Amino acid sequence: MEISLNWIKEFTEIPAKYSAKELSHLLTIRTCEVEGYKDERQKFACMVVGKVLKMRPHPNADKLKLADTDIGGKIVQIVCGGKNLVEGMIVPIALPGAVVNWHGAGEVMELKETKIRGEHSFGMICAGEEIGLPPSPPEFITDLGEMWAKSGEKPAKPGTPLADALGLGDTILEVDNKSLTHRPDLWGHYGMAREFAAFLGQKLKPFAPKVKFPMEGERVKVVMPKEIGDRFVAVIIKGVKIEESPAWLKRKLSAVGMRPVNNIVDVTNYVMLETGQPMHAFDRKVLGTDTLAVRFAKKDEVMEAIDHKKRVLSEQDALVTNGKDAMAIAGVMGGANSEISAATTEIILEAACWNHILIRKTSQKHGLRTDAAQRFEKSLDPELSILALERACELILKICKGAQIAGPATDVYNKKTAGIAVSLDVKTVTGKIGAEISEKEIAEHLKSLGFGVTKAGKGKLEVSIPSWRATKDVNIEDDLVEEVARMYGYEKIAPTLPLLPIKLPLANRERQLKNMARSILSNSLGFDEVSFYSFYGMPEIKKCMLPANAHVTIQNPLTDDQTHMRISLLPNILKAVEKNLNVRDNFKIYEIGRTYIKGPEFFPREEKFICGVVIGSFYDGLGALQAFLKAFPINARVETTATLPPYAHPAKCASLKANRGGIEIATVYEVHPQILKNFGIKANVAAFEINFTRLAELGQDEKNYIPIPRFPGIEIDVSVLVNAKTKVREIQELIRRSDQNLIANISLIDIFEDKSLGEGKKSFTFRVLLQSPDRTLTDEEMKKVQERIFKTLRNEEFVIRGL
Repeated sequence: MEISLNWIKEFTEIPAKYSAKELSHLLTIRTCEVEGYKDERQKFACMVVGKVLKMRPHPNADKLKLADTDIGGKIVQIVCGGKNLVEGMIVPIALPGAVVNWHGAGEVMELKETKIRGEHSFGMICAGEEIGLPPSPPEFITDLGEMWAKSGEKPAKPGTPLADALGLGDTILEVDNKSLTHRPDLWGHYGMAREFAAFLGQKLKPFAPKVKFPMEGERVKVVMPKEIGDRFVAVIIKGVKIEESPAWLKRKLSAVGMRPVNNIVDVTNYVMLETGQPMHAFDRKVLGTDTLAVRFAKKDEVMEAIDHKKRVLSEQDALVTNGKDAMAIAGVMGGANSEISAATTEIILEAACWNHILIRKTSQKHGLRTDAAQRFEKSLDPELSILALERACELILKICKGAQIAGPATDVYNKKTAGIAVSLDVKTVTGKIGAEISEKEIAEHLKSLGFGVTKAGKGKLEVSIPSWRATKDVNIEDDLVEEVARMYGYEKIAPTLPLLPIKLPLANRERQLKNMARSILSNSLGFDEVSFYSFYGMPEIKKCMLPANAHVTIQNPLTDDQTHMRISLLPNILKAVEKNLNVRDNFKIYEIGRTYIKGPEFFPREEKFICGVVIGSFYDGLGALQAFLKAFPINARVETTATLPPYAHPAKCASLKANRGGIEIATVYEVHPQILKNFGIKANVAAFEINFTRLAELGQDEKNYIPIPRFPGIEIDVSVLVNAKTKVREIQELIRRSDQNLIANISLIDIFEDKSLGEGKKSFTFRVLLQSPDRTLTDEEMKKVQERIFKTLRNEEFVIRGL
């Protein structure tokens, strides 16, 4: 949000000793974060008001003229091509050194004294768009004299700095909106001025619009259900003429980033920026009635807003209607069917206090983050409604000659906020802040912010909360302690060590296990961790052949590719694989995250998973998974799986079940070739999915100490020709069965597939470690075990290769 210091100065004095940098720092440490500031005066450096005294044709260019121009005690010649330039015209002059946007569309450039077509030119007579003012018609110069005549302002003298002449010598503070989410009173300049007055020790001028509503006359009939809003005020204004706003109004709006539209719309925006209360003006004749009835939308009701987009509404969206048709989405945006136009002569002006929860839901559902919605969703003060209406009426009567209020204001006040009083113990304040602050100083700090303070006994204060802070903001003693602390100054509080005994927090077992899993995968196994949103879209669902009806659908997705909550981590990871393969051939990545599976209950079933991917075969993925489980540690066995995810290769997959309880904790597979093709991946990809929720519930297996063998072992390699569908585990079990005393370990070291082996054939090569706990094995013992292995395999009709 942008805050104008000139606007703030209308409500409180800011001593000249404070620079913009110092004010930004004070506001940051006392109230809200200032991200930066900009001095508007710098944009208009080397620019002055000039008056054209005499004009003559350019001798070398038909479309150019030579203008003798008074720039304040000096007459200079300037070459200009403006079609509307005439003698006596008061114009903006950019002198040498000024930075301008050439013709409003070219490059930003610094002016220099030069010659144009052989004639000397000292500067430039400017159109609005060339110097950051409202644009002029094509090839026209901005006529400052005409502008001042329209607004009734006295023309500035030639030579006056342009920033001073147009009131553009402002400093704009850029405030971070996130630091204001709990402070609806700060979404207007008056509320912000209250903060400046408090921490600068200045007085705040009262906000009291000078307008009176007639006791009799035409009035608006308002229907406002209690569940939709707390307050709705409205009044009829006749004799309105829609035209351009006066220069001062347009300047103030433009300074804080609001685009001027017309006098009525500009007034509603001005009041919103001043008070924080959004407003809306309806064309009374187009409305067709003096009734404003608020209701919920009907199911699938369609409405076209002022952005001329049609939206399908739900029964949770509130509408302002004329008793029949929708005229505005309450608190969010007006309707195209009742907006102010050049033909408008009568308006109904309204200000309301809506249910903040309803407004936030509607705003998010339809993606309409309007200025009004941002304020209403913060829970506004209902007392602002009538003040804003009075202020808007005051301004309309001021700038619209002939406008008149047609009758009394209608005020439907459903929920008047009862006064809140909070007891405050001075010892509590000093104890929690950690500084000695007197009772008098505490009271002064609170009074400066608008709180009412009365003494309620020794060391006790009774604090009444003003309406603008009673909107879920301040309601307990701790809230008041915070107010005192920030006004006293956090930077004044001396840091001290805590006196309370320090206790270790309760161990979060799941977090510890997750950190351990990260350490194993990233540090020990060389994986890179990735992180994605918990959403994906229909393209990913289709590419992975996932059931769409198993997903939780997002009602108001942020983007089109985030429409469904994920039921697997793999789709987003495969998107990352496709991108990474463009820059490297071999890598390993993983993600730890939640999945959300739609179930019979209202909330989806949530489980945490670890999904890892390697560029390679099924056995590369299996090896990585087994290495992880061994380091974790948890003892698990590899088994065939009957329930395959649709993206897994049916012949290259397995599940791992924990030895304790036989619970399935992981699956490992090669990604199905069709899925890889869908993602444009041209390499073999193996993946594993570990159910981390189950893993955390099981916990780690005990580590049994196994002493280092005292006697050396002997390794033998065994190559076996098998059918293509034969599982590695089958061969390993046969080998182990040959001699369960001396076979210490069996590991697969090679898989060979080639046409030379025969159709449907492949070769496994295992490395078998023979070892005895009490002696060194002899060659003869080794040969006997080897023969038993060969015999066992031949009995099962497997062929031993290499013999």
